[in-house]
Amino acid sequence: MALDRISLTDLDQRPEMTAAALSLLSAGRFGVSHLVSGLPVAMGLNPSAADLRQCAGVLLALDRIDVVGVLAICPYSDTQVTWWGPAVAGGSAASIARLLADEARRAARDGGYASLRALCDLRDRAHRQLLQSLGFAAWKDCLLFERSLTGLAAGDLSGVRIAVRSDHPAVSQILAEGFPDSDHCTPNLVQRENEGYRHYLLSVDGEIVAAAAVQDPGPDAPRRRAWLKLIAVRKTHRNQHVGKRLLAGILATEARHRLPSIGLEVLADNAAAIRLYRASGFSHRWTATVLIAPL
Repeated sequence: MALDRISLTDLDQRPEMTAAALSLLSAGRFGVSHLVSGLPVAMGLNPSAADLRQCAGVLLALDRIDVVGVLAICPYSDTQVTWWGPAVAGGSAASIARLLADEARRAARDGGYASLRALCDLRDRAHRQLLQSLGFAAWKDCLLFERSLTGLAAGDLSGVRIAVRSDHPAVSQILAEGFPDSDHCTPNLVQRENEGYRHYLLSVDGEIVAAAAVQDPGPDAPRRRAWLKLIAVRKTHRNQHVGKRLLAGILATEARHRLPSIGLEVLADNAAAIRLYRASGFSHRWTATVLIAPL
């Protein structure tokens, strides 16, 4: 393929290319051809147009009128974005991927970001090598867990409820303490709830001691799976089964929303969290490597 025929554009400018972009991103479900979504709530699911609308931008490489490459830029934090791709078809794959990567880096720098991250299925050696050729290095492995909510018996809801606005300061404090690098509580939880999150809390003797953030895929999503983004316990109440109680209440409440399942990701070295999820009925689906790169 002659590179002088390749042009770059944005999906916002060429929305009629959505189906072609999704085709490249949908190469496989798991394993050597599984391109891991940069949107946690969509990990392991067939990508959709709704997913692409959640991205900060979607770059396309065109060979005249054909889409031959795509790189979606997904929001992650105030300082970092996640790449979904690059996915390239046909010949000159490495060269087209570099064209997309160079443009995506320029956009990230212009946006004030400091670094990049990407996820790669542990078994996808080819995509890992591609990312490494683009300056990425492996950081840690993360595990994707899922649990069915269908037919879930009523759990112990004592002390567990969905947060209201007056609870937000305490919930924010607990989540920020548990995840100091997360910007979930910035600027506030009201904005996150407007984006489709539910915030849960567990209170003991009138004190909020644990909190969580769960993302609802929304009524327009082509598949329905809740996503547990964050769950944290105050330091003073850890090792007292508080997290397990909160998680049981979350599962029972999410099942009432008629969601068939709930998913989450956890770093492979977080043994305590993995024990909690397994004890709560979650199953390990697959493993991805988190790679990071400077701008």
